[in-house]
Amino acid sequence: MEDNIVHVALGKNVKEYKPILAWAVWALKNSGGKTICVIHVHQPAKMIPMMGAKFPASSMKERELRAYRELERQNMQKILDEYLLICRQMGVQAESRHIEMESIEEGIVELVCQLGIRKLVMGTAAYSKRTMDIKSKKAKYVRLQASKSCRIQFICKGRLVHTREGILDGADVEVRPNQNCKTEPSNYERSQSAGQNIGAAPTSLAQVSFCSERNASIDYSVGSGTDISSLDGTEEFSTPRSRSVTEGSSDEWFEFSRRYPPSLDYSKCSSSRSVDIARISPVRSEGSESSTFPQSVEIPYCLSPPSLLDGSVDETLYAQLEKAMAEAEHARRGAFQEAERRAKVEKNAIEAKRRAQVLESLCAEESKQRTEIEEALAKEKEEHEKVKIQLNKVMENLRVALDKKSSLESQIAESDEMVEELELSIASVVQLLQTCKKERDEFLVERDNAIEAKRRAQVLESLCAEESKQRKEIEEALAKEKEEHEKVKIQLNKVTEDLQVALDKKSFLESQIAGSDEMVEGLELSIASVVELLHTCEKERDEFLVERDNAIKEAEELRRKKVESSSTRMPQFSKFSYLEIDKATQNFDPFLKIGEGRHGNTYKGILREIQVAIKVLHQRNLQDPSGFQSEVDTLNKLRHPNLVTLIGYCQEVQALIYEYLPNGSLEDRLSCKDNTPPLSWQIRICIATELCSALIFLHSCKPFSVLHGDLTPAKVLLDANFVSKLCNFGRCRLLLHDLSSNNITLRWKTELKDTSFAYLDPQFHSTGELTLESDVYSFGITLLQLLTGRPPWGITNDVKHALDAGKLEDLLDPLAGDWPFEQAKQLAHLALSCSEMYRENRLDLAMDVWPVLEPMREDLCGDSSSLLLSTKEHSEPPSYFLCPISQDVMQDPHVAADGFTYEEKVLREWFDGGHDTSPMTNLKLEHCNLVPNYALRSAIQEWQQKF
Repeated sequence: MEDNIVHVALGKNVKEYKPILAWAVWALKNSGGKTICVIHVHQPAKMIPMMGAKFPASSMKERELRAYRELERQNMQKILDEYLLICRQMGVQAESRHIEMESIEEGIVELVCQLGIRKLVMGTAAYSKRTMDIKSKKAKYVRLQASKSCRIQFICKGRLVHTREGILDGADVEVRPNQNCKTEPSNYERSQSAGQNIGAAPTSLAQVSFCSERNASIDYSVGSGTDISSLDGTEEFSTPRSRSVTEGSSDEWFEFSRRYPPSLDYSKCSSSRSVDIARISPVRSEGSESSTFPQSVEIPYCLSPPSLLDGSVDETLYAQLEKAMAEAEHARRGAFQEAERRAKVEKNAIEAKRRAQVLESLCAEESKQRTEIEEALAKEKEEHEKVKIQLNKVMENLRVALDKKSSLESQIAESDEMVEELELSIASVVQLLQTCKKERDEFLVERDNAIEAKRRAQVLESLCAEESKQRKEIEEALAKEKEEHEKVKIQLNKVTEDLQVALDKKSFLESQIAGSDEMVEGLELSIASVVELLHTCEKERDEFLVERDNAIKEAEELRRKKVESSSTRMPQFSKFSYLEIDKATQNFDPFLKIGEGRHGNTYKGILREIQVAIKVLHQRNLQDPSGFQSEVDTLNKLRHPNLVTLIGYCQEVQALIYEYLPNGSLEDRLSCKDNTPPLSWQIRICIATELCSALIFLHSCKPFSVLHGDLTPAKVLLDANFVSKLCNFGRCRLLLHDLSSNNITLRWKTELKDTSFAYLDPQFHSTGELTLESDVYSFGITLLQLLTGRPPWGITNDVKHALDAGKLEDLLDPLAGDWPFEQAKQLAHLALSCSEMYRENRLDLAMDVWPVLEPMREDLCGDSSSLLLSTKEHSEPPSYFLCPISQDVMQDPHVAADGFTYEEKVLREWFDGGHDTSPMTNLKLEHCNLVPNYALRSAIQEWQQKF
């Protein structure tokens, strides 16, 4: 069966190895084979790619390494499936085998050994028109180390380069005698000795012939590549490698001449006489094609000594020579018979070795099965003992019943009625058991739900120590109840089995008149015990239900406390009335309007003695109260240092109240509106990093990703410390994650109205959909503006041309100062990659952009959480972490009416000292109310944890 399979060693590149597979299929069809087996050696990667770099596998975490190995195996399986598909398309059966090893050549040799491969086709890289040898190290290694029984064909560019024939169980060999023929007796003795030594190797003589002109040649046909070393100094036996081609090609036959020394001067050849010296059947090699050999070996006598030509014939010498030739013939016949016997012995030895290996594997398997059978027999023996005890008990009851048979004949009718009643009782008990089982399953589901609720509540252990203790007690009680339930379940199963046995014996007991009073009373007692057990189960079920309800109540209480505790940690969030909004905006005075967008107008005002920005939605954008409240609750949960803080809302006019940022928008600062000073290149790098952090936060929100959809420099505001904060985010763009799919594509359909076209995703014009990649495109355009200070129209082409021409320095904004050229060039390439035309070509903010921007900000600020440039050492705090009055790191930062942030305790002392002016501007403050700066507090706490 193995001879009908051709194994092909293929690699990962399907295109490169497809010609080798095609050649193997062609050879399989020509040889009459049935199956192609694709073998592949999988090399696990030593370097694992991660975040744009490669790391050694030894340095990776076990979970990450295991996930990457699984991905490699999936890719390998896809390649094997593609090879199998090619085979099926070519009309042959195919299968695959693979192994994981560091070395490909060692893996191929191991597969040859494990699978017992007899025919192998593999590639090599040494083919040329003039050279038929192989140079590939892998091919050489396989040729030398693979099992000698495997026939290996090396293919290159669809051509057969080299064939290593396998050494089979039996072989035909070729003999090349080159002994000089003489007429002296000593020469006869030497030839006889050589003929006896021929038996040292398995040979099969095919044809021997003597030719004219003082020489004789002997032809031998070969069936395999078996080599025979020279026997002595006078005769040499060898078997050159032969190559056979099926379907019409003939075998190659080799002839080797045997010359006579010059002392025998024969001038003519007399072919009229011949002697039949051997009739030898060829030995057929296993797996080789049968060959046709001549059935006899003839030696035409070429003996014409000079004396015969001269007319003087030495009859005595001629008789001795004829006798010597006859004895030589007999010696050769015996030698070849011995060689044939030796070949058979070697074949039997190889077959015995193979059978021994098979028997060893079978013995090991049989030993394993014997162990399993002995364990199973031990278990069966225990069960048999139990059944035997029960059988003895039943036989005892049967004996008693038989003894009372005569006395119970008169009570047959009454017993029948009692049996019918018993059947009805059993049926009701079975129905009751089924009902109890159904209720038990429902209880288990409810109990699992309660346990899951408890598991989720475990995260509150640090906040609810007492609740955790009670939960632990409940879990212990549930565990005990579960054990009791398992005991009840075992008892129920036992009762069910007893009832089934009773039903099975019903007909037998009727025929044997086994309806005795004692058995009926016993069954009644059993039924009573079952009913009592059912009552106990119902009671335990009720107790379980009560405990489940208590557990659910406790979980709900813990969840409520968690929500309350999380709400206490949220920044202050208030609801304002319409009158307060109207008063703060002075009846929506146009002079107080500081912004206008497609969703609404933004006014500057003072609300509850705090300077705020009030965004009032347009009438066309108004929602129903529940929808607006849901959106407000969602926006309130979006807290990030680089997002504008939502302070409160007004339900009546659907207005949102945000913190007021005094330094305006990034667009105004890039254009130096109102003669404001330009932003330095250090601040611009920090702003780019902050925008990237804010977008990553919005896109990664769960279960809804927040899509901005209209990111421009006008939507980026700057506070008093030039910390950038993104506004107008999340307006009705909450995209639900598909948790059942790993390939998430989030889209939002909208219209072109009031859209900033220069920052708009180019694919939006064709699809009408916005995705998270649309924000990446807008971020790339904004980053280019930070570099160049130019308008957005055509900025990508300008930067590309400047990079290609090596003139990026001429395009950088000179108002930002002296840009570091390498960092500017890196940022330019990053921005162009983000603003690619097609979404699939754009970079991922978290995986590709953040690892580039964050180190730049660290070099500038000395800390990954810093938001502005600091010229101090990495361990020193940024300047905006310091209170302007005490010059210490703030612990509880608060924003005053002048827009600056101070330490609350220090500023209170300033006010208590009789001051009503700003410590920074020395101008009189409008009020003395303070607003907590939660974003800055989070940044300070993060910095303190690192240093």
